[in-house]
Amino acid sequence: MINSTQFKLSEPETDQFLKTIQLNKYQEGQCRLGYLKQAMEKTQELIPFQNLFLLATPFEERRYLSYNEIKELVLTGKGGYCLVMNPVFCGFLQSLGYEAYLIHGSCRRIPENHSSILVRNLLEDGDRYLVDVCLGYKNMPLKIDFEQKSELQCYSFASYYYEWEDETKQVLNRIDLHSTFFCCFTFQVFKDYEDMLAYQGDVYTNINKSPYHTSFRMIRFPPSGAVCFRDNELLVEDPTTKKLVVKDLIKNQDQYLRYIEEYFPMVDKQIALNAYKNFFELNNSNLIKK
Repeated sequence: MINSTQFKLSEPETDQFLKTIQLNKYQEGQCRLGYLKQAMEKTQELIPFQNLFLLATPFEERRYLSYNEIKELVLTGKGGYCLVMNPVFCGFLQSLGYEAYLIHGSCRRIPENHSSILVRNLLEDGDRYLVDVCLGYKNMPLKIDFEQKSELQCYSFASYYYEWEDETKQVLNRIDLHSTFFCCFTFQVFKDYEDMLAYQGDVYTNINKSPYHTSFRMIRFPPSGAVCFRDNELLVEDPTTKKLVVKDLIKNQDQYLRYIEEYFPMVDKQIALNAYKNFFELNNSNLIKK
């Protein structure tokens, strides 16, 4: 028999997620869009986008994770990248009665290496919202009701817009104004977790499907502004310019672990240490500035 693992979280799992993001449970009568915005904001504040969990495993031992494994990463606040965060956030929304679907996407023009969320019938019949809590840029719900190009979206340090690839309106492209970052969404729905892995599971093992085998990224968005690791750089958001600026360069393990504790206390320290050893010491020692 073929397994079919659905995304919807159980009630105890939903309660654990709400505790992690410090949000009260949705109550009947609340604005569903307003609550969705709160949930996205708190998730991006308190659960980091990160690939430490991948770097912590030697390359030859990397494999795709089960749904239970990614739920553990998210529900405990450790975080992960899109194939970890968005399926669980989709399941969280489903558990609260949202009509949420996990959909196909791609980043940096690499096919099938990103998943996102489509929410239907949120405020009125037929409306559609694109939802993503793990793109490495702060996001809020995007109502998909524009003809060709969306209004400019400005959150934290990023400014970007969305536009339809052609008049069929089946592929939506997200384009950043200040970089070459590019992402597209096809709105093809994954029927279950196994379906997602069939298309995108090799992101965990194939360096050609993801940049996160050979780079270190971690970011979250507290009220004070974004804080980010980019390889050997620690960056923080300047509140005046709304740009990321380099605060320090990582020179040794003790300094690295100190910044993890200060800016990302929710991250598992053993995973962080293993990732440091695999990424900096074994593969990228040239990044460490002596």
